[in-house]
Amino acid sequence: MKKKIIIISSILTLVLVSSVIFNQNPGSNKNIGGRGSNTSNTDSSGNTVANLMALDDVNDSITSYPKSSYSNISTSTLIKTGSGQLYGVIINSHTSGTLKLWDSTAAATTTLANTMTFSAVATTGERFVPFYGATFGTGLYASTGGTVDLTILYR
Repeated sequence: MKKKIIIISSILTLVLVSSVIFNQNPGSNKNIGGRGSNTSNTDSSGNTVANLMALDDVNDSITSYPKSSYSNISTSTLIKTGSGQLYGVIINSHTSGTLKLWDSTAAATTTLANTMTFSAVATTGERFVPFYGATFGTGLYASTGGTVDLTILYR
């Protein structure tokens, strides 16, 4: 009997914690983590914030995607003016390639990522360098060295 009470107590605790985490009433499965809806919410300042992703109710396939941009570069260049987020760099090909990223509109002032030298071994070298949404405020400038073909993923 004691084991049954502990198990029931654990289940109720799990349901309660889940409802708090997802800001839902127990028993409600609507819009958990954006599921089944692409509705907008508001943040603490009253600004409208759209869900980045939504899953449909039938088979959990993604029905909308986060907005992002990309830029394919082979020389030093200004990627974006103004604030944004850096998601990653795809190394398409290189010969003694290097990359340095700046929070600036030129190769000066604030360094976002110091010089990265890519592996010379094509089969074991980097193919994607994640930045997980690192933020920049002034702009995103990429300084390259060697021969490179890169794709910068940003927003």
